[in-house]
Amino acid sequence: MDKELTNLSSNKKLRRPNDSLEDDDDVDRISDLPESVLSHILSRLPTTLDAVRTCVLSRKWEKQWKNVYNLRFSDYKVDKSKKKDFAISVQKVLYHFRNSRIQGFMLSINCNQYNPTLVKTWLSAALRSNVQRLCFSHVDDLEFPHYFFECDSLVHLVLELCTFRVPGYFCLANLRVLNFYNVTWQNDDCSASRCFILNFPVLEVFKSYQCRWLNVKMLKILAPLLASFQMVRSFLRCTPGQSEDCEIEICGDNLSYFNFDGFSLENIVLSHPSKVANVCLNVNSMERFIQRGKIGSRALLLLGGLSSVVRCLELSEYVIEALAHAEPPCSLPIFDGLTSLKVSSTWSNTLCTGPLMELVNSAPALEKLIFTTLIDDVNYEESNSLPTNFSSNLKVVEFRLFKGRASEIQLVKFLLQNLLILEQLVITKFLGDTKVEVENQLLMLPRSLSRVSIVFL
Repeated sequence: MDKELTNLSSNKKLRRPNDSLEDDDDVDRISDLPESVLSHILSRLPTTLDAVRTCVLSRKWEKQWKNVYNLRFSDYKVDKSKKKDFAISVQKVLYHFRNSRIQGFMLSINCNQYNPTLVKTWLSAALRSNVQRLCFSHVDDLEFPHYFFECDSLVHLVLELCTFRVPGYFCLANLRVLNFYNVTWQNDDCSASRCFILNFPVLEVFKSYQCRWLNVKMLKILAPLLASFQMVRSFLRCTPGQSEDCEIEICGDNLSYFNFDGFSLENIVLSHPSKVANVCLNVNSMERFIQRGKIGSRALLLLGGLSSVVRCLELSEYVIEALAHAEPPCSLPIFDGLTSLKVSSTWSNTLCTGPLMELVNSAPALEKLIFTTLIDDVNYEESNSLPTNFSSNLKVVEFRLFKGRASEIQLVKFLLQNLLILEQLVITKFLGDTKVEVENQLLMLPRSLSRVSIVFL
């Protein structure tokens, strides 16, 4: 046995763990990774041109960048004097992928130095490669390839800062997620209907942020699987310079989240609202009193169709006020299943407690009232007396932001005195350095029940 050990030690030198690490310092472990892993790493780099630069690492890496499946190009950090070089690089890379299948294509153009025909060529190259995820940002007008509006390969589409003309009918058969940011749509339909139809059979998410839909009197969205719809700071216009009654119709029976936030309220029709449990309605009308009656009647019509299914409702203080001034006057629907009501404040920052308590009274199952923004002013003129047969199951009132100003203290006092079974008042975030003083002031307020707790988080 001793002889065997002697022979083994003489033939093979034993190394300590540290020795092994020192000898392996210069080993290129990344190059030994599987091709699929390397492609994934290069595809995740900030831009494709970064992936191209890896060709100088070694002979093995010379063509490695050609295996990426996501192409990303952005001239955001490219110096003005090097824009031409950037365009040439993009052109060369796309030439290598002319017969390849691309999963993702991101193109962000932040200046108008490029020939629009050239940019259109880049976009066309991605579409012809059956791209699935397309993110396109362009600060100038652009004529999109005609086959873009019927591209069957697209699954995820993001458009930003684009201005382009579109046909009256737009169909993307496999699109699931759609995001528009600062996009101007110019409808080419010259008929009297000015109808713009979006046909997305499998679309699940629709978001339009700060978009302008021009020459559109009716926006019709055919999306049977649509689950989330958001239209924020966007508007429809049929005639330039004129405010006309426009309509949005959503045809689908799977919608569960609806969010409309704008400067006016369009006529909104939800063809099958049976699953819409979460609703957000925020209007920032520049013509506060002129538009109030029309906005109130449209909000009532929309909420009336959702009253039996909505569970969580968020309204701006202006919409709450407008509901009480609908023309012609109409009573609020009963929100049988509403359990959470959120109130947000717009630029006017005036909350009318009368219409608010009318709304609370119309929600017999309401348990939580949340003020999501600061309340700068409160109007009590319309609430000298509570609604007839007023009752409420409200147990929690929450202020997400609180400064302890006189208007806020007065609102808390009003709620404590009129919500008879309230259990808890929560201040989530206090702004300022008088938290202890304000807390003591709130604890001294009269309340309907002594068991109400006031909690600062």
